[in-house]
Amino acid sequence: MTDFYNPYNFIPATGKIDGKDSARTPYADLDTDKNAHCRHDLWAEGTHSGRIVCRLGLETPTVVGAVQTGEDGGPKRVEPYRRNGQAAIPGSSLRGMVGSVLETLSQSALRVLDDREGKPYSYRVPVNRNAAGNARPLSAIGMLKTSKTNPKGFELVPLTLPTLVTQGNRFQLPKEWQKVFDGRDLSDCLSAYVNGYNDTEPKRYEDGSFLANAKLKSFKTQNLQFYYAKTEGRFNQLATADISIKTTGLYIKERTNKKTQKTTYFLIGRRLISPQFKQVITDDEYKALSTAQKDEYTKGFLRILGIAGRENDIPGTKKHELFIPKPPNTKRLPVPDAVIERFIRLGEEREQASKDKSPRLPFHLQGYDENDPDRWKPQDWLLVYFDVKLDDQSNPEISEISLSAIWRRETNASPQQFFAAIDKNLLPWTKRGEDDLLQRGQLTPAETLLGFVAEGKEEAEKNAPALASRLRFSDATSLFNPRQLREFTLKILSSPKPPSPAMYFHNVGPGPRYARKTELCQKSHRPNGRKIYLHHPKELAAAQGHGRGQLWETADPNEHPDQKLRCSPLAAGQDLFFHVDFDNLSDAELSLLLTALKPSEDFMHRLGLGRALGLGSVMTSIEGVFFIDRAKRYGLAALDSRKYHAAWRPNAPQAPCAWQGQYPEEATYAPDISPIEQTLFFDTTLIDSATRQLVETSGEPRFMDEKIAIHTPLRQTQLNNALAKEKETFKWFMANEESRNPQALPPIVAHKTLLPLHCEPEA
Repeated sequence: MTDFYNPYNFIPATGKIDGKDSARTPYADLDTDKNAHCRHDLWAEGTHSGRIVCRLGLETPTVVGAVQTGEDGGPKRVEPYRRNGQAAIPGSSLRGMVGSVLETLSQSALRVLDDREGKPYSYRVPVNRNAAGNARPLSAIGMLKTSKTNPKGFELVPLTLPTLVTQGNRFQLPKEWQKVFDGRDLSDCLSAYVNGYNDTEPKRYEDGSFLANAKLKSFKTQNLQFYYAKTEGRFNQLATADISIKTTGLYIKERTNKKTQKTTYFLIGRRLISPQFKQVITDDEYKALSTAQKDEYTKGFLRILGIAGRENDIPGTKKHELFIPKPPNTKRLPVPDAVIERFIRLGEEREQASKDKSPRLPFHLQGYDENDPDRWKPQDWLLVYFDVKLDDQSNPEISEISLSAIWRRETNASPQQFFAAIDKNLLPWTKRGEDDLLQRGQLTPAETLLGFVAEGKEEAEKNAPALASRLRFSDATSLFNPRQLREFTLKILSSPKPPSPAMYFHNVGPGPRYARKTELCQKSHRPNGRKIYLHHPKELAAAQGHGRGQLWETADPNEHPDQKLRCSPLAAGQDLFFHVDFDNLSDAELSLLLTALKPSEDFMHRLGLGRALGLGSVMTSIEGVFFIDRAKRYGLAALDSRKYHAAWRPNAPQAPCAWQGQYPEEATYAPDISPIEQTLFFDTTLIDSATRQLVETSGEPRFMDEKIAIHTPLRQTQLNNALAKEKETFKWFMANEESRNPQALPPIVAHKTLLPLHCEPEA
């Protein structure tokens, strides 16, 4: 069984420092003497101001771009960031790199946490028809109609039964569905398959088939057209709605459990009697029949998703569309507003994900206008899949509607709500209302150091609470124009869409760590923490040799070029220098900053583009800390030409030093402070000791097995094919979800070799 490391892991977010709450400063108290060092309108006594000069060593090729250029449809080119015409690393990127470690070490709030506008996570429903609850795809079809009592609301006309599963040797309609189809002939509550597609690319229509008629449209407001078909599978309607699995003419699938050898049968629908190429006839053809012939046909309408224009996106397994018998009456069930709102929310999410792409998501039924923004939204005559549940009076009510059987469902919480279950103060500082779960009024150490702007409602943003940073990062530059590698095309940069619980969540209760996406909830599951990218030992070794980038270069630049980027990375083995200016830092804050810059001797940061592929491994070193006594600078001592009043350097000044040309004054300043770890200002009260050990472990390649490859989760059959490694990266997740013992990303254990995942989930 082949093992692999996922390109990233997580450091737990606890909000605790050595078992106690992370330091928090009330925003309302920033202007008090107690918090004077957090302010910008005075120099606080007993605090530190000055400059830290750092070296940035490029251990692997590194890409930090300025803008992306190029034509639509092809790979965009990442133009390198430049300063004074030379390639450089922007200070904003360095601030983000160091700030993320600073935030992690101090267990501060996650300053960047996309909350999807407060919307819950969504996930794609599994295909397994034998699953239960939230894991079950929808199968019943209904028709939306504007509510008779509420012009803004909707009702639903039930049309077809859900997929029925055998109980014993018979199919039985579940209790919650019996009232939905009460009084109906269940034979006419089954859809029938209209065949006419094949899996041959690019031609997907069977020659001469009914579906090859390009004029066919789904039943809709502008196309209330009926068709006729001969259907098999009539059966007697019993009080319990039992149907024998031996009833002929029914479309029945079976699945045998390999372990128990038990066979389960699924009633999918009815079969059509007519030959394949004349399964359905039009209204005009029906009128031409004799009375006796007409009696053999059932009146109904079509639900057609279609394939035209979607050949590369519709699975090759699609072979049919649906003929739905016309119901004898229009009995309606109300659709709760919450169900409509959730349906629209999920549709808009898919629409946003496919912005500027073709075909546009979510897929709409054939006959609706591709350019109509409301083509998929609730409207009269729209055919939707639906589910029901029993209310408090044991009456059925609509619990869900969707455009397809395998639609998306929502968890019970948004990203921020999941983190709030750990500690409310882990959330970004926000101002959303007194009763909002996400509101908090205290600042964590990273926010008081790096600053923040409160998230809030649009109308309140003009007066949103904010605090400027007390740290200022310069660009990282060199006296010489840094070398760049040849231009090449990167592999597709992608990661699984959250919530992807195998990677992003874990179970906090008894049982396995793995959290099934269909069961994911705020009460039982927690986010894994802050994402950190791992270093690639093989890529590091390659970079020290030739550094040509073949380990992160795509095997085929012409395969999905619109999803790829071209770049010319800065070559490995170069040093750039930058500085951090700081003001009004307490002993603990300065210690936190220095530790974030250099958590351990062998620690490497991750920076820039392509971190998941092995690019952007960099190592920092602190070349000197230079202190400014602000009181002296505004006194007689200001007449002294020297800017600094004290300094620490790891070594005595050497002339010339590598950064003397960029920092001439700092380079000649003799150190007059004892080793930095022994000075009075080195105070670890803002650093969680357990988290620091995990940060060190994640940032030192020696804690990874060099024999284990690092790549996105792949099946073993994909490993020896360069193109397969970049395509169909969903296969591992599908196999893992269906596994008897699904794998979850192993947590990092301090100063222990990281545990891998396996390419082949247990069957």
